[in-house]
Amino acid sequence: PDHKIWIFKDFFYISNRMNKDMAIIEMILEQAEIYGLRCEVRSTAMAFMKENPELGTGSAYTQAAYEWDIL
Repeated sequence: PDHKIWIFKDFFYISNRMNKDMAIIEMILEQAEIYGLRCEVRSTAMAFMKENPELGTGSAYTQAAYEWDIL
């Protein structure tokens, strides 16, 4: 029974982390759209993740946003 609690906590943590990443990504892409750089930011984030598979999606988009000077 105790393992079910841990599974739920792990799921909640992962789900919460994914929601935060999605919110960050959406905010960055909305900001990029203002400058007409949505595609550039997205492709730069993808390149960062390809270079470093350990890099989180939210972190990759944040780095890409700084790279394109939109944050």
